[in-house]
Amino acid sequence: MRNRLLITFLLLIFCAGAVTVALKSYDNVNNRLETAREIQAERQEALAVTPTPVPEPTAEPTPTPEPVDPALPVMTLSGDSVEITAGENFSVISPVTDITDDKDDRSYLFRRIRVSGDYSTQTPGEYVLEYTVTDSDGNQSLPRTLTLIVR
Repeated sequence: MRNRLLITFLLLIFCAGAVTVALKSYDNVNNRLETAREIQAERQEALAVTPTPVPEPTAEPTPTPEPVDPALPVMTLSGDSVEITAGENFSVISPVTDITDDKDDRSYLFRRIRVSGDYSTQTPGEYVLEYTVTDSDGNQSLPRTLTLIVR
């Protein structure tokens, strides 16, 4: 009888310990799930897509200059400068409003635009970009200058 009481007592202690361990594990799992939910919510906020505003031209479009040679392609920009906010996307081709040539079409000429000048959309400042286009005959347009202002 004494042995049975001792075994019963030991079994009760063992069960109480097992229940305690199970409850602690359950709490640990709940804490980890809550942390994972918070991390996921933070990541979703960070990845939230906000529409990028399209920079509007700051000046009237510059008139298309008369070519010195009719065989030269002529390029027109939307203005002399474009202003964007630091970190905003900027497409170097977007200020080009028109290109004409005596032989090649716009589609071909748009693929042959060359933009020179260094700029950073992350660092505030004024950057000067020079645009030229070369047609299929090797004729190069007169250079057009654009000032990119990053605020």
